Amino acid sequence: MKNCHEKWQNDGIWSKIAEIKAIFVEPQNKECFLAAMTDYYAKVDDPNCRGACFMAVTRGKVSEGLDFADMNGRAVIVTGLPFPPLKEPRVMLKRQYLDEARAKNNENLEMVDIEELVDAEIE
Repeated sequence: MKNCHEKWQNDGIWSKIAEIKAIFVEPQNKECFLAAMTDYYAKVDDPNCRGACFMAVTRGKVSEGLDFADMNGRAVIVTGLPFPPLKEPRVMLKRQYLDEARAKNNENLEMVDIEELVDAEIE
């Protein structure tokens, strides 16, 4: 998020967005997070404003059950997705499952191909 923020500021993108909407950035500490969300919701509800923009990290604090329904979330821009830790048990299990499903699917495809060839030879 920090790199994106700096790049957008250097390229002038940040100031162009700020001219239209108030920008809020997901704080790194939990103590400031509730205040940032409260301020964001207040800007969205303020009839004198043109809404607000909330910048957050995928799978960060924002993804933990917050409500971005209706006017609170009119658009989403995803600039990058973090890679999951490869040694995390859930990731390892999912990779194993996908590998086994792919192998099983390939076996089924091979059997279908052989059966089609046999049927074609008989005809």
